[in-house]
Amino acid sequence: MIVLALAVGSAGAADYVVVRSTSPALAKGAQLGAGQKLELAPGQQVTVVSAGGEVTVLRGATGGVVLPSLETGNSRAATAALAALVSRPAPRRSFGAMRGKDECPKSESLTSLEAILAAAEVEACAVLAQQALDRWVTAGESGQK
Repeated sequence: MIVLALAVGSAGAADYVVVRSTSPALAKGAQLGAGQKLELAPGQQVTVVSAGGEVTVLRGATGGVVLPSLETGNSRAATAALAALVSRPAPRRSFGAMRGKDECPKSESLTSLEAILAAAEVEACAVLAQQALDRWVTAGESGQK
């Protein structure tokens, strides 16, 4: 009974979003809790991002790995927005310039997770936001963010 309660508690706490994974059990967009144990076999790798912008790369090990705890609180809304962006299929076609308040920002201005998520709120900017997130995560994985 206690084990079940702990599992439910960690499943309800969405602190991280899977942005890259070589494990078939961990799909892009999956929301995970800090301290949650992942069955990640040796040779597998998963990259997660917290709503606060922390990029974490976990490499599989015998017995799995545990997601680190976070030092700052996480915005559940930002976690959900990040999960939606990551799991959204890329549109089949993109449109030209937008007018008015739905204008997409310049790609070079999307240098923070907050800016990327704001761009993702505009449907026409989804491709731009996904590309910016990919660049941002790559920089975080290499420690250059």
